[in-house]
Amino acid sequence: MSFLSFFTTAKYLFNEHLSDITFEALNDETGEMETIVAHKFILAGNCAYFRNLFYESNGGNVVLNNKSVRIMKLLFEYIYTKKIAEELGFETTLQLCELAKEMKYDELLKYICHEHLSQSIIDGEITIKNMSLIYFLWKKLSLKSMGQCCNRFLKSNAKQIINDKLFSELDIYDEIKVLVEAVKVMDNDEVFNAIFNQIELIREDKSALLLKLVDLRKFDQQKFEKYIRDYKLIEEFYKNTYSKSFAAFRNEQTMHEHISTTSEMRSNCQGTECADSEYE
Repeated sequence: MSFLSFFTTAKYLFNEHLSDITFEALNDETGEMETIVAHKFILAGNCAYFRNLFYESNGGNVVLNNKSVRIMKLLFEYIYTKKIAEELGFETTLQLCELAKEMKYDELLKYICHEHLSQSIIDGEITIKNMSLIYFLWKKLSLKSMGQCCNRFLKSNAKQIINDKLFSELDIYDEIKVLVEAVKVMDNDEVFNAIFNQIELIREDKSALLLKLVDLRKFDQQKFEKYIRDYKLIEEFYKNTYSKSFAAFRNEQTMHEHISTTSEMRSNCQGTECADSEYE
């Protein structure tokens, strides 16, 4: 569809003329369902989600029980006009991003981030609760300004993040960023336990890389063995290259070997992975 044709499709926005599909979505203010009229050829011609929807169903009415009518109208406004005229509040913007993410409508995500999510807005509104979506947008769209906001937030909120499910949603390089900051303000046993909590949630081997940044020499051996047994990590770590150093820690006779190995790994990590992922 050419740019000129948007002048044509815009006049059909919420216009019953030639409409062949209706959507029912929830009006947040009244708590009742509200109907939106639309045109299949415009929706399908601009968004793959609707193409697939209409291919799977020939019905003339779609009920969206868990969708806000206000957010759906903003979505349709963009599809019909390629812009959103009104100034959006931050929460509304995030809700629209969530919808675009769900529909895999990357074109709308890019528009929202460029036109409605400035660096100053994100810096002022970003929280642990909404960081997951903002982080997704940064990684999805590779926006430098958004990355700077995320990196500042990761650095200044490391203690809260490492104990939140958000930590498991970060990629390994950003987990390392958080861990490097966390060990500055948290006891080693706190960090150690937080990492194992993530292991329990996602069961991924990348936790071994994170544990290289914890100074195990400062960690109480009885607590270490307690966590190892509770989480059954001895068997798991025997499957990867880090198993010998963890096993050595359990043996007092070979403690000095573990200390040497751990220090070397910690130094190597800070000189390689961490160096490659410095804050922008």
